[in-house]
Amino acid sequence: MAALLSLLPALLLGLFAFWCGNFSGAPDFPAGPLGQGLVLAAALFAASSWRDPWRLGEAGRYLPGALAVAVAASLLASPVPRSGRVAILLLPAFGLLPAFVARCWSTPRRRELGLVGLSVVVVGVAAWSLVDAFRLGLPRAAMPLGHHNLLASFLAILLPLVVPGLRRPGASRWLALAALGAGVAALISTRSFLAAAVVAAIALALSVRLESARAVVAGLALLVLALLVPRAAAMVTGADSSASARAVYWRAAWDGFRARPVTGWGPGSTPWTIAETMHPIPGASPAGEIVGQAHSLPLQLLRELGAPGTLLVVGCLGLFLWRRFRNLNSADDPAWVEAGLASVAAAIGCGLGESSLAIPAISVAIAAGAGAALAGEGGEARRDPRWPVWTWLLAAAGFLAPLALAQASYGRALELATREVASPLLERAMRLDPEFPLYRARWAWLAQAPLDRRARESYAAAQQSRGVASLWLRAGVLALEAGESQLARAAFEHAMALDPLSAFAPFQLSQLVEDPTSCTARAILSDPRLAAASLFRGREPLRREALDRVEVWPGIDAGWRAELKRVAVASAPVDGEEVDLTARIDTVPALAMSLHLFRRAAWPADVARIRVERDAVRRLRGLPAASTLPTSQSAAFPPDRCAP
Repeated sequence: MAALLSLLPALLLGLFAFWCGNFSGAPDFPAGPLGQGLVLAAALFAASSWRDPWRLGEAGRYLPGALAVAVAASLLASPVPRSGRVAILLLPAFGLLPAFVARCWSTPRRRELGLVGLSVVVVGVAAWSLVDAFRLGLPRAAMPLGHHNLLASFLAILLPLVVPGLRRPGASRWLALAALGAGVAALISTRSFLAAAVVAAIALALSVRLESARAVVAGLALLVLALLVPRAAAMVTGADSSASARAVYWRAAWDGFRARPVTGWGPGSTPWTIAETMHPIPGASPAGEIVGQAHSLPLQLLRELGAPGTLLVVGCLGLFLWRRFRNLNSADDPAWVEAGLASVAAAIGCGLGESSLAIPAISVAIAAGAGAALAGEGGEARRDPRWPVWTWLLAAAGFLAPLALAQASYGRALELATREVASPLLERAMRLDPEFPLYRARWAWLAQAPLDRRARESYAAAQQSRGVASLWLRAGVLALEAGESQLARAAFEHAMALDPLSAFAPFQLSQLVEDPTSCTARAILSDPRLAAASLFRGREPLRREALDRVEVWPGIDAGWRAELKRVAVASAPVDGEEVDLTARIDTVPALAMSLHLFRRAAWPADVARIRVERDAVRRLRGLPAASTLPTSQSAAFPPDRCAP
């Protein structure tokens, strides 16, 4: 029994990393709900520690409760409360996970067995990632977590925890060495600069106290640091596109905090609302970009929880670290406390450039690090009455059950994917979880219902999501088809504001405004192929006026404007074969809108189509869009109107 108990944290980590808690697994049924159930079950196991699960002391134990109140207040004030509902229901359970881990590793024998299980998980994750990257010829390792940054964070958090295994000779030492070697190799193959730098810094710090393995750990750290030099040089010289994109996300998060500094936008709101405060930069931000996080945990916390909630998070974390450091000399196993603190420090370091707490595997890994620190500290665990935790868990399970059933119906509809069969399943998902925008949107796109009702439901789904441009664009298209011109215009204006570098919304908007010239010109700037749109047949004056307007458009390179007009004049549409330019979502699973913004599996769909003349498009195809040129100014694509 003791052996099984000591292996439970490793089993939980393995399940979450390989299946029910990774980037692509958690959105699926039954994997996602099963992961939620496992977290609730682990919380039950630690129910007797609910008054002070992080051992913050007599006064400090009230901080987690205050944080829970702040998160709940933020959710109540959120413009998109559905986005954080699952998170707040599971928050107490995740808060109890460190106590669960500490109980599983409460004795030296349990810690020794737990370390074996942990090393096996690290070796398995690293081996899968390396083999998968080699087999598919990928530039970055990503599996089994599903994304290279997630894999890097997961490994960075867990690698310090296997270091205590180097202390004792025998099989456990060799297994720990294998975990360190494979883990570092996989970490390097992710090409994650920040995670690798964090691990190298922590390894150098830990090597000071590891007499028998100092050379090994320090050598690995120096190797990683040496491999980081080329990437660091690219970042310093401005040649790193990832750093430029992150600057856009950070500014959006900061602007969001400034707009709602007290309560924030609500937990989990970033994927649905960050586009409202984003200012895309031509050449750095692609049109239709899907942004599911702020790529900075401190900024995302500020944006979602406001200043009070973020200060409480910092207070809880700071007090946890301080109390572990203060009790280090009297700890039962100081090496475990140090490893746990290093793991939490790695999570903090990775959080500076990533905000991946929404991925359950990362949250469980952080809980494992915190639990290891508590386990190494030792001491008697509290014995509080369990009934409050049981009561809350039963209530949470009751609230989560209909959401899980809705997820199951949606997954079944995606699997069948035929209009006749999928529509009733989507309608059932919509009834079970009426505030989830994606279910309502998918039903409106597929249902065999009157077009005006589908248009209204699609518009309602876009309103529920607030800041998802593709939902607004599709709502506008359906409203236009239904003859609801005012609804269509409002939807296209929202879509353009949320995705100002895209061509589709301004082109569709040009059909609904009194003076279509500016909107048409802007659409051609964002996609020159639209100069060959079939809409211009019989409307050559509009095309000519739009090209004249492009020629004097401010903020765009003059040479490019002249070249566009020259090519476009020679590529006027004629009565030739027509094709569609299509705005699509979820065509690439790893970049899917459904996956990043709604945590649901990818389901490819067209959201807008524009007819163009094939031969004319071929002549225009070689000209890049002005929205992709680094020389273009953001002001050339204002969010609130077509022309600057």
